[in-house]
Amino acid sequence: MELSQKNRELKRFVYLASHDLQAPLRVIRGFIQQLGERLGPEYDPETQRLLQQVGDGAERMSGLLKDLLDYTLLGDGDWRMQPVSCAHSLQQARADLALEFRQCEAVFERGEMPWVEADSGAMRILFRVLLSNAIRFRRGSHPRIEVASRPTQAGSLFWVRDDGIGIPQRYHSEVFQPFRKLHTLDEYAGQGLGLTMAHRIVSRLGSKIWIESNPGFGITVFFEIPNNKEAP
Repeated sequence: MELSQKNRELKRFVYLASHDLQAPLRVIRGFIQQLGERLGPEYDPETQRLLQQVGDGAERMSGLLKDLLDYTLLGDGDWRMQPVSCAHSLQQARADLALEFRQCEAVFERGEMPWVEADSGAMRILFRVLLSNAIRFRRGSHPRIEVASRPTQAGSLFWVRDDGIGIPQRYHSEVFQPFRKLHTLDEYAGQGLGLTMAHRIVSRLGSKIWIESNPGFGITVFFEIPNNKEAP
């Protein structure tokens, strides 16, 4: 009982910290924008570089706080297991990333999506982190992203496939570890929690997740969810 209480307190602390720290970060980003506007387009390159670094740092901190919040909310307890439309969860995830999809002009293909027994919020996060990775680790513009599924004897097999930079085979298991990044922040943004969260969600649903990839030929993330459910 004492451990459970401590876990709840820790989760509440992380939630409050992640939420409350976003406000000063928004202020910092706002001041950076105002300073850039006051200096005008002709200020020296070194000042531009420094302002850009401050802005990038604030953006990375904001992303880290959001990922930590999602990661904490995926902990033990507090899941509402119910029939979930994966089509709807995927639609919500795409809406969360609408700006990113527009900016890179991603080509998106979606196959049939089943109903599963899961937590709706967790499924939304699952699809969001996998789509976000597909966009982040793209090669140039117009990345192609496919999300599809097929029924199996035990439930449903899903895959999220892209044509991005790929991952060497020796790292295929390491990428599911927390904060495991294969690239520097200057190369690709992110905190290294996306696949960790995906693994945590799928594992809690009693199944597994894995990847198939070769460098330069994209990546396919597979995961299974047992006990396929019919629409209510």
